[in-house]
Amino acid sequence: MISLRWRVGGTADQIDFAIEAVTVKRIAGRAWRMAGGGEPLDLELVSGGRVLMTATADRPAPSGLSGAFEFRLDGGTAAAIGHRAVHLRVAGEKRPFAKLHLPGGKTVRAGRRVTLVSRTIRAAYLCRLRTEFTVNRPLGGGEGLIETVALRDGVLHVRGRSRVPVTIRSETARVDLAKSGTEDQAFDLRLTGHRLLWVEGAGLPLLTVRLPPPRFSPLATVRTVVDFCRVPFLFGGNLAGFLFRGDTKAGDPIEAFLLRLRPASEAGPEVVPGLFAAAEPPRPAPPADIVLPVFNAADDLRVCLERLARNTPPEHRVIAIDDASTDPSIAPMLDAFARARPGTLLLRNAENGGFIASVNRGLAESRGHVVLLNSDAFVPPGWIDRLMRPILDDALIASVTPMSNEAEIATAPVICRHEPLAEGQAEAMDAIAQRLNPAAARAESPTGVGFCMAMSRRWLDEVPRFDTAFGRGYGEEVDWCRRVGERGARHLLIGDLFVEHRGGGSFGPEKAVRIAAASRLINDRYPAYDASVADFIRKDPLIGPRLALGLARAGTEAPLPVYLGHRLGGGGEHWLQDRIARDLDEGGSALVLRDGPEPETVAVELYRAAGQTRAVLPLAELGGYLGAAGRKTLVYSCLVGARAPLDLAEAAAISLGAEDRFRMVFHDYFPLCPSRNLLGHDGRFCDLPGADRCQACYDRLAAIDETWPARISDWRGRWHALAARAETIEVFSPSSRTLVARAWPDLAPRLALRSHPLAFLPRPVQPAPRARPVLGVLGSIGFEKGAAVLRDLAAAPGVRMDIVVIGKLDEAYAHRGIRVIGRYRREEISDLAEAYGVGRWLIPSVCPETFSYATHECLATGLPVFAFDFGGQADALRGAPNGHLLPRDIAPTELAARLLAPPPSDRPAERKELTA
Repeated sequence: MISLRWRVGGTADQIDFAIEAVTVKRIAGRAWRMAGGGEPLDLELVSGGRVLMTATADRPAPSGLSGAFEFRLDGGTAAAIGHRAVHLRVAGEKRPFAKLHLPGGKTVRAGRRVTLVSRTIRAAYLCRLRTEFTVNRPLGGGEGLIETVALRDGVLHVRGRSRVPVTIRSETARVDLAKSGTEDQAFDLRLTGHRLLWVEGAGLPLLTVRLPPPRFSPLATVRTVVDFCRVPFLFGGNLAGFLFRGDTKAGDPIEAFLLRLRPASEAGPEVVPGLFAAAEPPRPAPPADIVLPVFNAADDLRVCLERLARNTPPEHRVIAIDDASTDPSIAPMLDAFARARPGTLLLRNAENGGFIASVNRGLAESRGHVVLLNSDAFVPPGWIDRLMRPILDDALIASVTPMSNEAEIATAPVICRHEPLAEGQAEAMDAIAQRLNPAAARAESPTGVGFCMAMSRRWLDEVPRFDTAFGRGYGEEVDWCRRVGERGARHLLIGDLFVEHRGGGSFGPEKAVRIAAASRLINDRYPAYDASVADFIRKDPLIGPRLALGLARAGTEAPLPVYLGHRLGGGGEHWLQDRIARDLDEGGSALVLRDGPEPETVAVELYRAAGQTRAVLPLAELGGYLGAAGRKTLVYSCLVGARAPLDLAEAAAISLGAEDRFRMVFHDYFPLCPSRNLLGHDGRFCDLPGADRCQACYDRLAAIDETWPARISDWRGRWHALAARAETIEVFSPSSRTLVARAWPDLAPRLALRSHPLAFLPRPVQPAPRARPVLGVLGSIGFEKGAAVLRDLAAAPGVRMDIVVIGKLDEAYAHRGIRVIGRYRREEISDLAEAYGVGRWLIPSVCPETFSYATHECLATGLPVFAFDFGGQADALRGAPNGHLLPRDIAPTELAARLLAPPPSDRPAERKELTA
């Protein structure tokens, strides 16, 4: 209890305050007026000398009757406060009556803390358990196989093969495997989880694997106990904060330590800066020998020889070895090439000895540096000078490999995922490669890749031959690289050269068998090799060139869609993922730009059918990468949560050329106000008032970063300048169109009203009779989504209904009368509603939704749906027979009465088609 005495209007007045709740979401309490009149009491929340929010203690009554007050904090307010103290004071007074510190995260009750600790103990034990299971379960109609699953330190290691595109999910992770043609694609995946695996193909379940319950392991137990004993010494302050204050933020480092959580890597590896910086052209390479083993594959050989003749200076000698080809067109083709190119050495094997024997014969004839070139590799102009440059610069470099569309760890754009090229794509990709700064486009690697590999004469003198233990081919270049590596040599991959590779043309159906045999031999000789390759893939030091080459390729297919997106999930992300899926289905690519993990960075995600390429790059270099894509369409989706959203949007817009397009999409109202849902500093929907009231509210919004414009007019003005460049501004509800037109009346003609296509809608629900009515709420419910409405409804006297949240509820608003189910899939909505007896739905949002997927999904169940009369949720209900609108400022008891009243008609609502 805090007591404060001051004078109001010359009269001594005393108010007692009780602070009842302090969380990162709300500060609440009550005020007792012990003397004086009954005027309303205005309070201010102050941090760093700045008034962040105001609240009114509703009619602080005389004679000891209390009046409640509450400050509702959004994420931006809490972030602005940070670790600083926050003060409460009466408006007009300088002296605060309370000094508070916000907890670092949500607070939880003591009983809940015990539950969390017990769950953490079990999870920590599983993170230290090591066991393996043999599964041998086929996928679908024999299109693949799950062979083994091992649980090691909280990670599931899944091995198997598949020839169809599948998705493999655990409880907490998923991996998408792309189509691999007619051959089985072997996979060795790592996913977090410990009990369940699901395999899906084409959206249908193919296989469910439920692992046996974990057995007792003395070793895992000892490791768990030892780590728990270390916690008080490593995290003493955090442990006290969690156990005694219930601060979950304080518990996060402990959880990360015990559960061995790694920092989130979804943003991707960081690129080497300066990739597009100007660089000196390579000096001409000294004469080299190009060793070209040949066996059949006449079509590939014809292109290979034509490119060699056109793009290779005559001083470089070609040593072609015909390994007794059975195709009669091979010999005259090689003879014609040798006649046209003086100095060519043409060797013919009397009988087929295999790839390695042919290469060794060519190496024995070589004099200087060597380039090993497959007959299905097609070199571009200026290739050999770029390829030989690192060997000429550094005597320790033994091999150099360029990027390609099929070259294992040198594959671009998706590492280790090959993709055939269409006509002209290789040339477009190499044109971008030539622009890259070679100093920023090279990386040391565990091995070279033999499709097009430069080999230093110094290290060939040390190890002059490939090992014939590898039979007819595959793995021999890895063995050579490892052998010279043990003598101190290094191997480079370079991104400033791209060479097309068709892959496997000389081996045919033997390829899979040879790869498996070579892998076993390599692992026997070099046990650490697989780990070094896995580490290279994880770090991917060539992610910059890989991304640039992928953008160059995407630009040859169609105008590349470039989306500006956030990281907050929800409906906007749902829309974005649907658009990406559509782009890929149409045979194209998609690029997503998000706020980077550090200031002045941008996280980039390139989506292709073969997989994803993710990278973090300096914001200042974004234009260079986007320029590699050629034609593009920029689409603003949402940048809520970004440190500098305007800087990122403007940097992307600057890269637009005369043929590029720009569209703006309103998933929220962020371009109109940093309070993306138009909730003012008092937590209420503002309805976009006049300029003076907007500025007064803007001054008190803690969501505003200090680097953002100081005036709301400047904020809207910069966004308006971007919107003015857009061909269309898309909105998804009539209310959104009205609000955007009110803020930007001159852009009203560009507003296009569209409806979100809903790929899936729940089936109608048949609720079973219940003794007490059950109110269902769908989604992730925070304050703006109506968490306080639910808490007040559950606490209202005389309310006789059960409230079930199918989704999540902010724990700051938890109540014993609210049951929270947790995460769900859209396919489960109707089943969950029937299982818990939901008889009606409430959309409790206190902000205007721009569309509201949850509203449409609830309507599709046929049950009555209630929502407040504003925003996209109200627009959806107006046209639905089972939709019911509620007044904005309805009291909890009146709300309960409306929800429990019989609907105006007992006619079952018909399911409507709610797709665009």
